[in-house]
Amino acid sequence: MNDGWLYYLKEILPTEGSIEFKEKNQGIYKIQTDGSDKTLIVESVVTDCVFEEDWMYYSNIHDSGSSIDRIRTDGTSHGIVSRSTAFCLNVNNGWIYFANLDDEGKVYKVCTDGTQLTKLVDDKTIYISVIEDWVFYKNLDDDGKIYMVKENGMERQPFRK
Repeated sequence: MNDGWLYYLKEILPTEGSIEFKEKNQGIYKIQTDGSDKTLIVESVVTDCVFEEDWMYYSNIHDSGSSIDRIRTDGTSHGIVSRSTAFCLNVNNGWIYFANLDDEGKVYKVCTDGTQLTKLVDDKTIYISVIEDWVFYKNLDDDGKIYMVKENGMERQPFRK
């Protein structure tokens, strides 16, 4: 929920080990909390969506490839942030953190204006979370253990309680 609106993704359907994309009604929608004013914001195949201030950042799958895109929550000012194939998006302090499928799912970050695409670690991952100045992720190269690394890529270490 953001600014009194609920935002949701529609329609990606799993089918026997693959993902099938429906032809109609795909994208990001917003709706008032009382169920009124359903509005299509982005008409595309979207796999992740995160918010910072009045911007939405999302993984967009389209005919020419994949990208991290952004759009204002009112549906204006659409643009491409990075031509990376990304999932597990997180946004924090002007940076988007993600698993980069173009590089085996390794942890990357890119500035929300599209500059400074940076690999943080060489670990393959799913499930990224950013808390303060730490990036937490599930390290697939170490049996799925939780790891943490500073936002600048330094101090990589296994997470300990």
